[in-house]
Amino acid sequence: MSQNNSDQENEIGEPIFVSLSNEINKFKKPQLILELNKRNLNSVGTVAELKNRLLKYLNGESSSDDFGTINKNYQNLNNQTETNKMDNKKLYFKPNIFSDSSSVSIDAFLKKYQRAASINGWSEQEKLLYIPAFLEGPALTFYENIEHQNFNNWADLEKQLRNEFEHIAHKDMLRLLLEKRKQLDDELPMAFINEIESLCRRIDSEMAQQEITRYIMKGFKPNIARYIGILDNSTLKLLKDNIIKYEMVEFMVTGETNQSPSEIKNDIITNKLNQISNEFNEKINLLNENNNKFKNEMENIIKPQIQNNNLNKPNNFKKNRNFLPNNNINNNNIKKCNICFKNNHTMEFCHFKNKNNSNNNDKMQCTICSRNNHSTENCRFKNNPINCQLCNMIGHSAQTFFLTLAVTLQLTTYKINHISEPLFIRAKLNNIDVPITIDTGANICCIRHTLVPPENKIIKENIILSGPNNNPLTVYGSTTIKLKINSHDFETSVFIVKNLLCHIIIGNKFLHSNKAIINFHNNTLILNDSITIQTYTNISKTNINNIKEEIADIFLVDSNYSIAHCISADLKMSKGIAFRIKTTFGNTTPQLEKLNPQIGDAIPIKIGNKIIYHLVTKQKYFHKPKYDDIKLTIQNLKKSMQKLHDFKIAIPTIASGVDKCNWAIIKQSIFKEF
Repeated sequence: MSQNNSDQENEIGEPIFVSLSNEINKFKKPQLILELNKRNLNSVGTVAELKNRLLKYLNGESSSDDFGTINKNYQNLNNQTETNKMDNKKLYFKPNIFSDSSSVSIDAFLKKYQRAASINGWSEQEKLLYIPAFLEGPALTFYENIEHQNFNNWADLEKQLRNEFEHIAHKDMLRLLLEKRKQLDDELPMAFINEIESLCRRIDSEMAQQEITRYIMKGFKPNIARYIGILDNSTLKLLKDNIIKYEMVEFMVTGETNQSPSEIKNDIITNKLNQISNEFNEKINLLNENNNKFKNEMENIIKPQIQNNNLNKPNNFKKNRNFLPNNNINNNNIKKCNICFKNNHTMEFCHFKNKNNSNNNDKMQCTICSRNNHSTENCRFKNNPINCQLCNMIGHSAQTFFLTLAVTLQLTTYKINHISEPLFIRAKLNNIDVPITIDTGANICCIRHTLVPPENKIIKENIILSGPNNNPLTVYGSTTIKLKINSHDFETSVFIVKNLLCHIIIGNKFLHSNKAIINFHNNTLILNDSITIQTYTNISKTNINNIKEEIADIFLVDSNYSIAHCISADLKMSKGIAFRIKTTFGNTTPQLEKLNPQIGDAIPIKIGNKIIYHLVTKQKYFHKPKYDDIKLTIQNLKKSMQKLHDFKIAIPTIASGVDKCNWAIIKQSIFKEF
């Protein structure tokens, strides 16, 4: 009876809690489904799956898949809520704090506040609501004073803030800055364009693009303005495209790009370190010269005393193998023996006089061991010939081998551009007339890097080339070029050298392979025994008589000689020979500032009875001058001298001291002009 009551309660009442697996195994499928539904468990599956699911629930091991659709819907709802929360999160940009216009301008603050409001998605009312949180000091006090006005839109409050904190002549100052703004030496063209555009927009947000480009063109460097000015610059986009074209052309011509401020800073540091190193080396060389002078002076003092002591020393304590009949003979009358080459006797009293069958006037030398103190018959190596310890060959020793090797072996070095008067011929390269320099002191052929045809294949070479002062040259590699000389085609291999002074140099390799004969009397070059070519030279015979090169102090030359020296356009004459001329003859900076010196100028200034020519070879004192600029200054120097009827000038080794340029190349330009 009690059994039946219990079954009824299980079918109708609260869910039963069983703990034994054997009790669950007695349940049938309808009862299992009822128990699972009461516990919100999934009731779909076989009887074994239902029993296992209920048993897992009672043991606390249920998973999310064991529950019904209601629980799954609740879980999906939670996941959707979390996803919505993540989607609602936005990037927040915090504006700066504004106090007064002494630290930050009101224009800059309002621009950043507007940008922050746009990023954060603030409405007009939210911008009015949040503005006090970013004000402090005088700005916050001003806002509290006008807060009662209840602004309806943001534009009214912005106008009040600008009227209160904007400088009275703000736009006038911006316009003055725009008029005076020029491109800096280390400023890139694109950065300058963006800066000018920003100034124009701050003055007038609706300013036309043609007016903006006019201000940009006005502030460009002269070399950029000359190139860009002939192109269409009606819009900012066209102007920027033209700047890109200009930079590409500059890179193709010079192989260099515009330097950034950091690169210029590195160049300054490198030049400073090189200058310190050079000054240190000069001091070391000066000390070595002083030591050598002191050593020579001491030798000149001690040597006569040693000679006198040797003459006065008695001969009883040494072996008298070479007897002299008169021991009191004067030292000046002692002659050198032609047999043994000693100074203490003559050939008549030589110890080896009767031991040589040859003529006494000839030097004794053994043909077996190559020594001079005996004949071949008396050589101790006659029956046992001497062998070299290195090569095991008969007839010489290791010492003799080294001496011979030192004489015969020479290190092969490649030097180019080391002739002061270049001889050249005229030829064609790609149908372009070019002068070709003949350099018999060079073993190879070279070409300037800008003359290489673009279709030529360049091969990398592991070679070191040096100029006339042993300064290394930059070699890009080698290639093969075709030259047309007097309607005859020649093909030769050349090395590509950066900034080579000559256009093309042909050396001994080309001359030897083509059986070259140079006739200096007729000024001709004969190739392959049949091709006669006219030769030329850059320097006339009259010029050689007009120029004299000597080592002297330029400050001690005759007063009727003028002086020329190099300076920079910024007039920083604080080092080198420019500083010495400035301190010796007087400061010419005020006169030069009025003349606005530019690169290539040769500015004469008369100080007393002497004329000082200032050759402007570079823009800044820390820059390195280019050879083309030096050549231009030398040309203008000659013109200035002709105008002043000045025919005597002393020129130091310009641009080869602190600037480390090649003096031989500069000297060729001077010889060519004068």
